[in-house]
Amino acid sequence: MRIKSVSKIGGEIVSQAKKTYEKPLCENLRELTDLEFLRRMYARSGQLCAEISESVKSKTLQELYTDEFRPSVTESGITTVKSVLNGKPIEAVVSGELLDGFSVKTSHTLRYNICSKDGLLGYKRFGINNPFKQDKSFSPGYIESFCNDDVAGVQIRLLQTTIENTSKHGITQIPLKSLIPAVVYHTKMGFRPVESYTVKIKSLKDIFKVLKKSKKIFKSLNFNNDEIIPIISHNGRDYYFDLNRTLYCTAMRHNQNLLKAAKQKHIAVRPNDYQTIDMVLEGKEYDAWLKRIKGFEITSDGSVPMVKENFFHKIQRYFFAVLRAGM
Repeated sequence: MRIKSVSKIGGEIVSQAKKTYEKPLCENLRELTDLEFLRRMYARSGQLCAEISESVKSKTLQELYTDEFRPSVTESGITTVKSVLNGKPIEAVVSGELLDGFSVKTSHTLRYNICSKDGLLGYKRFGINNPFKQDKSFSPGYIESFCNDDVAGVQIRLLQTTIENTSKHGITQIPLKSLIPAVVYHTKMGFRPVESYTVKIKSLKDIFKVLKKSKKIFKSLNFNNDEIIPIISHNGRDYYFDLNRTLYCTAMRHNQNLLKAAKQKHIAVRPNDYQTIDMVLEGKEYDAWLKRIKGFEITSDGSVPMVKENFFHKIQRYFFAVLRAGM
């Protein structure tokens, strides 16, 4: 079956899809069969994801791993972050806690805190499941950082502690669920969207049907129709509409438009930002981190001295758990 005129299928999203894919694939979509179009669209989808991922870089990430930001003291748990005011290094200390209710032998559920002389700058919680068995895996938690207008690099250092810890256990994949406002940051850190197989498709018309059904999701996230980039995945046999990577590419375009319009570096999380995007740090991006942190290790053996979770942090953890459950 030859592809019919896309203009009859209608809709602003469809028009944008046509603009995104028609020229790179063929000057006239009607010259292609459905199967050939899907094959080319799948190839183009991979290119688009890669181009979008590589379009953003972190200046702070590059600066933190230069001699200027090397800690003056080579002691376990000592690191540096960056002053937003003058761009100079600020000495910081990283400490770890084993969360109450978890065993060192069965699962590492850890909280890493990073502090300056002025107090807590942020913390990262994550877990190592079955750390002493073959089927060990990483369990993503969440990260909180404070004083973002005054200090940069807090989340980068916390991510470094995560990588040091996973590397020690031989884990080379770090998955996470990113909120929409955070996808640009996670992309800068090397995380990439996970391929998903949402709806099986056999033709261009199927793609447009799925896009129309997904319009409520896009609208709830305040995405403009001209920001939507449909992405196709392939499992070796069939083609699928890839909602996860479609949301990723669209969110990246949307967030960059917001940042450019507001002339700011960060996007605040809104109450309705419930939608997440599955991302993972692996492969060459993970290897780049191992190379980057060499000589800048926060700890020599991949872990900082662990203490039992203090009472205040336990109350804080349960409070956030209840808060998230309520959302």
